[in-house]
Amino acid sequence: MRMMVKFTLPTTEENNAKIRDGSIAQSMESLLGDLQPEAAYFCPVDGNRGGY
Repeated sequence: MRMMVKFTLPTTEENNAKIRDGSIAQSMESLLGDLQPEAAYFCPVDGNRGGY
């Protein structure tokens, strides 16, 4: 069964700090490794950082 995941990261100082120190990248790498998606797209979603 296929499904689409949509996510957003609100633009807050906490999330900005996580992006700067690389912890978000490590989390995304781990998540994508577990899910093994066919594709991953990162783009603005409803005015926030996010992706599909």
